[in-house]
Amino acid sequence: MNINFYLDSKLNRKNEKRVICYLRGVVPQKTIYLNTNLLIEPKYWNDKKQSIRAGHSNSTESNKYLTLFKDRVITLVTKYQSDNDTIHPVSLKNYILEMMFKNSESKKPSVIEVFELYLIAKKNEVKSGTLVSYQTFMNQLANFEKMYESRLTFEIIDLNFFDKFCDYSLNLVNLTNNTFHKRIIQLKSFLNWATERGYNKKLEYKKFKTKTIEDSPIVLTRDELITLYDIDLKSNTKLDNVRDIFCFACFTGQRFSDIFKIRREDINGNYWQLRTQKTNDIIKLPLNEFALAILEKHKNEPKPLPVITNQKSNKFVKELFQFAGLDRKCRITTIKGGQRDDEYLPLYELVTTHTARRTFITISLEKGMVHEAIMAMSGHKDYKTFKKYVNITEKVVAFEMGRTWDKI
Repeated sequence: MNINFYLDSKLNRKNEKRVICYLRGVVPQKTIYLNTNLLIEPKYWNDKKQSIRAGHSNSTESNKYLTLFKDRVITLVTKYQSDNDTIHPVSLKNYILEMMFKNSESKKPSVIEVFELYLIAKKNEVKSGTLVSYQTFMNQLANFEKMYESRLTFEIIDLNFFDKFCDYSLNLVNLTNNTFHKRIIQLKSFLNWATERGYNKKLEYKKFKTKTIEDSPIVLTRDELITLYDIDLKSNTKLDNVRDIFCFACFTGQRFSDIFKIRREDINGNYWQLRTQKTNDIIKLPLNEFALAILEKHKNEPKPLPVITNQKSNKFVKELFQFAGLDRKCRITTIKGGQRDDEYLPLYELVTTHTARRTFITISLEKGMVHEAIMAMSGHKDYKTFKKYVNITEKVVAFEMGRTWDKI
């Protein structure tokens, strides 16, 4: 076990830096950082000797304090090791701080420290992509903490914090309103978890409110889908396979993660029985003639469909749409704070594998399928979530207006 002292990288308004204790060797490949609560001007710090120079007015007392701090850490680590079968770095750090600063705020774990525990708890509950999103948000909170030079504790999570964090996110990090809305949802979810476990007592966070701006829906029209389905791609195997996967998603409404895992054993006659990756629900999906034709095309191949990773599919599907001449201009609206920006881009730049799921829902509505049937096939359990995928086209609006008012 190695214990060393260093100055923090951040300089406060009094030209001082915190003395940080680095604890290495207790947990493999992990350094535990402990705040000694000692502040010193950099000019008085001797990095080589890891002590305060004699020119400082309280050098003798401060150096004794660091020596005692180091000895106390060794004692506490030894006791923690004897009382615990496994060592978790965050728990060890909180234990040391609690024992060393019983009468100070330092004994209370910070928001960032508890968020690390939250990530560990969520590791077995959420998908890897969601976990990465949580990690990104935690990093944003840590950067916010550094910027305001104030330890982020649960006691300061109030409406004043919300105003500052909103300004930081929209104006400095340059997030869109929708992304900030998602961040606040993540924050509330974390604070609910922390409150249930006794870390947080303050409930003002429940008043945090944000607005989400409806995204411009990117979907294919029926004519565009048929154009894509009929285009001759025999000379380009890569785009031919990507087309089949994308069209199969358009004809079934399923997520790419479920199409990626499709097996021949899941197909029984004209039905595909699947257990969804995202919600773990079982769906018995009737397959239409278009979907069956795609499966028939690949019947002699090792897999029912020539699936590749979602990342590669998103790249190649853009090439596919450009090759097919699907370049209809689509308006994309971005709102940051109170500023709105409209941009028109060709369809092939905006399409992703998820566009197929929205296309299935939109065309199904156009053709008169009832909401309940679509939701049963797409796996949506409530209309609020389902509605985000609905794109009522101009044709449907015009038809409904005529059907309702032309014969009054």
